[in-house]
Amino acid sequence: MVLPYANLGGTERHVWFLGRELVRRGVPVTVVAPAGPAGDLFGEAGIQTVPIPAPSLGSFGRIVATLRQVVPPGALVHVHAAMELVWAAKIAAPAARFVYTCHGFHSRLDYLKAGLFLNSTGAEVIAVSGPERDKLLAGQLVAGRCHVVPGAVDSESLRPPRCDPPDGLALASGQPLIGTVARLDRHKGIARLIAAMPAVLARHPRAGLAIAGDGPERPRLERLARSLGIGGSVSWLGRVEDPGPILRALDVFALPTRAESFGMAPLEAMACSVPVVVTALPAIRQVVRDGVDGVLLPPTDGPERWGIVLADLLAAPDRRREMGQAGSHRARDFSLEALGDRTLEIYDLAARRS
Repeated sequence: MVLPYANLGGTERHVWFLGRELVRRGVPVTVVAPAGPAGDLFGEAGIQTVPIPAPSLGSFGRIVATLRQVVPPGALVHVHAAMELVWAAKIAAPAARFVYTCHGFHSRLDYLKAGLFLNSTGAEVIAVSGPERDKLLAGQLVAGRCHVVPGAVDSESLRPPRCDPPDGLALASGQPLIGTVARLDRHKGIARLIAAMPAVLARHPRAGLAIAGDGPERPRLERLARSLGIGGSVSWLGRVEDPGPILRALDVFALPTRAESFGMAPLEAMACSVPVVVTALPAIRQVVRDGVDGVLLPPTDGPERWGIVLADLLAAPDRRREMGQAGSHRARDFSLEALGDRTLEIYDLAARRS
């Protein structure tokens, strides 16, 4: 598997889950990626890692040279996220079989580029949700080579009972807690969540907001919290390797995301029996059932509406408990076993067509 980065985002966790499942089945896996914190996760799972520089025009030749050394004859190369790495692998190992997983793009132009670029590689293409497949097909990707393999969560490791809060999250007894786990960039909409907190605190003065994750927006988000006078109610937990302890400490998970290809973070919260409040995007609708596992809010809803919904849920423990139980059952539909089964089917298809 070839990755353009190795942080602790959804793409890397997807590769980690898939790699662990393949290794469990006796399939040898090597991850080729730049150095990053996800490398430790891969190593602990028995996945060999090989470093490459971050993809750029200047590093393309070095990436090709590394792939030429590590890809054995007849191997299958599964590229994630970065389309150009399919061509790097194809140049390095023209006899290999190729699979590419699209984890979502932020612009329509990228989907048009995907159609032009990936059609010429002959790779089997995986979309992590039905709406992502629709976007790829709208970009003229060949339909017969585009398949849906939903993402997965490790429900078993996330399901232990609610535990003491993790380090960095100081909670008073009985303090209600809203939280999120996300990369802090503008697409995740965390500013909207912070702006909703004054309305929550007006009804629940002891409530807290826990934000796990890091990214370029963090300084601006911290300034926003201070300007709203709620800095003391927000805990900044930074990048986390295991979201389970944080998720299990929450009363409500919230993510006002503007773009999502699958929805791993809400699904992980559901696996922890936590009700979710998430933007009603097409990919999210395939995971979260509105009114059953949580609440889906239209993308046009502003902080005021988010504040009302979050405060209402904090005031309704029975409703939260019912939604949490429903979400826990729903999360089991997205198992590591299902991810492994469906991915191996695509690998077999790539082998037959090569």
